[in-house]
Amino acid sequence: VGFFIIRTTRHGPTVVRQTPAPSSEATVWYRYEAPTGGISLALPPSWTRYTKRIPSLEPDLKFAAWGISYERHGHPWLYVFKRPVDTWQETQTYYEQVRLGVALDPDTVRVSELTEIQFLDGVGYTYTSVHKDASGRRSETLYGILHDGYEYRFVFVVPLKYKDDHDWLFDDSLRGSTLSTSLPSRAGCPYGTGSAP
Repeated sequence: VGFFIIRTTRHGPTVVRQTPAPSSEATVWYRYEAPTGGISLALPPSWTRYTKRIPSLEPDLKFAAWGISYERHGHPWLYVFKRPVDTWQETQTYYEQVRLGVALDPDTVRVSELTEIQFLDGVGYTYTSVHKDASGRRSETLYGILHDGYEYRFVFVVPLKYKDDHDWLFDDSLRGSTLSTSLPSRAGCPYGTGSAP
């Protein structure tokens, strides 16, 4: 089954930026790590790591970040999940079943086809779904990969009217992410740690 991300109206906290990371854009991006999840990814300066716990998404949530605000429409969000999986299915079949499960939800307006995407750690899959709620319509783009006995899901959530403005960012960030099952856990913020450059 797929997970649904409920639109949040939390205000973004003060966070530290991490090590600068290269990008195809002229702007310097910053690399963030979630040691408890073994995940590293880069985001542009307009995005910041969310440092408070989100109990409803634990224990699978390993990293969360939010982007610039679009007035009352809310922030674009990124949620990164990791969980152990024991499946005999190929990755494409696995995520096609996830996609079909999302399509059956009554709040789902539409779901795109499944598309292959190349991570640094292997081949993954992505699709975009549109959901309706009291505040309007939102777009959720899921990027998923099965790696060393774990499932990693990167879910970008943005108000539907701003989706096209963010598609390039989603793809660039995901293509540069790295995964590891051996990074040690460290105390600190729940969804990512590190010191300012």
